[in-house]
Formats: sequence, C-alpha cells, structure tokens
Amino acid sequence: MEVTVNCTKVEVTPTRNGGSYLKITDENGKFHNIMPKTPGYNLVAQGKKVKLIKEQKGEFMNVVKVEDVNTPDAPASSPQPQERPVNRQEDNKVKCVAFSYSKDLVIAHIIGIEDIYNAASDIEKYLTGQFTPAHKSDWLIKYIDKAK
Repeated sequence: MEVTVNCTKVEVTPTRNGGSYLKITDENGKFHNIMPKTPGYNLVAQGKKVKLIKEQKGEFMNVVKVEDVNTPDAPASSPQPQERPVNRQEDNKVKCVAFSYSKDLVIAHIIGIEDIYNAASDIEKYLTGQFTPAHKSDWLIKYIDKAK
C-alpha cells in the first residue's frame, strides 16, 4: 500500500533498548513510525511531502520504504538531512558526547541547568545530521546569543 503524506510534525522517539525511530504526524493527525534502517529514512523532514510504502505485518501496517515527492512547494534541490547512524553503540556514544558538551555549556554559564536536556537533544541532532544546514545555523545562533 502506498500513501502520500505531508509531514506536519517529525519527532525522534527513543526506544526502550537505546535506539530511536521517527514518529511522523501527517496533515490528518495520523501517526506513521519509520525505523532507521528503512530505505529513504533520511528523506523525512518536517513540512515535506513524502510517499510511504507500507506492508501488512501481523496486525500493523509497517513503513518499508520512503520515497521523495517533488511538489511546487518543495523544490527538488532543498537540503536533506544526512543518514543517521543505525549502530546502537554509535548512537549511545553520540548521546554521551552530546550530554557531555551540554554539561560544558552549563559549566560555562552559557545555558542554565534546566536547559541541559534540550541542549543535549539539539547537539545530538546536530551530530547525527538531523538538522539541515539552515537549522544548524539557527542552533548555533541560539547558543551564541545566550553566551553574550
């Protein structure tokens, strides 16, 4: 089954075993989960239209492939997030580095202790390529402004 959706909200959702997956909310409020090993995983971005190819597995419809849908609203040359690491050990290392760096920001009084988890999440997204180049500059500016 194929379905074309407009990704109104995209969240990285952690799993119990330390991994994560993308949880997409479409324009109708319906949820679609995409695992990191799914072909086309890196095509998903908030506000982007994609085609999801699903297969029935037990009682659930699982996304087995994601394809790009070129629309006049989203030009084909728009920047795409890079492929995320799928190795769980690598994911854990990235999370540790992100948290350690956010701790350094707290120690330097750039952010408050209450912002440590949000900063770690932003840093993890930055390190795994989930921010497009435009998002990367917004992220950096946010923390530079706090440092002034």
